Amino acid sequence: LRLPKNLHYLQYILSLLSNKSDTTVIVSGMQKHWPASFYQTAYDYFEQVDVLPGVKKAKCMLLQQGKSLATPDKTVLLSLCDFNLQIINYPNVFSREKLDIGTRFFLENFPDLSHCKNVIDLACGNGLLGLQALKRFENVHVQFLDESYFATRSVIESAQKNGIEDKRYNISQADIFHHSNISSADAILCNPPFHQQHNVSTETAETMIRHSAKHLNKGGSLFLVANKHLPYKGILQRSFSTVKIIEQNDKFFIYQSIK
Repeated sequence: LRLPKNLHYLQYILSLLSNKSDTTVIVSGMQKHWPASFYQTAYDYFEQVDVLPGVKKAKCMLLQQGKSLATPDKTVLLSLCDFNLQIINYPNVFSREKLDIGTRFFLENFPDLSHCKNVIDLACGNGLLGLQALKRFENVHVQFLDESYFATRSVIESAQKNGIEDKRYNISQADIFHHSNISSADAILCNPPFHQQHNVSTETAETMIRHSAKHLNKGGSLFLVANKHLPYKGILQRSFSTVKIIEQNDKFFIYQSIK
């Protein structure tokens, strides 16, 4: 097991593995990314925990004799009264415990999609952006897209929780636009990730932007929220003829890029 970033996700994984008899779990990771709470979690679920000497700033733990403890609650329910939404979040879903401030800014300044028929929520996570589109615009159909199984499970249950009809959306678990039945769209909504493991990177977002331009109808728009310090304007201008900032605050821009 490669050490995950998320403590609750580690707890969830180890709780499952601790119920497997005669199983040894080998956990590896960089020492600087290994907080004390992760060691405690190992002791919570296994009787024997051996921390091996570090090598080149990395280390391993060997976990044995699982305690067969109950699996922690898989989901967290977020009630977002400001937006009339209830969200069910599975383990390892982005911003699982509370509403991300970038997503909140997007929701507070949500674009007018009344003219749209097909909308894509790209790298949807728990699906908040697409669900808001479905709640606010009755003629919109949303395609949710994320590579994470837990993200797509969150969308399915959140859509049901908010009374969204099945025929108004579909969900694809896929890597960006690859290996999925994604049709063209009038608008794409995106709060792109800018970390790869623990490193800041725009590489994934750049790929999303290039593919978004290919999947939009002529005149369609990519709406993207991003931290101000990230160099997205130039990246967007390489794929779109028109790029403008439609909203901003002290931390974020919301870009509209028109094909």
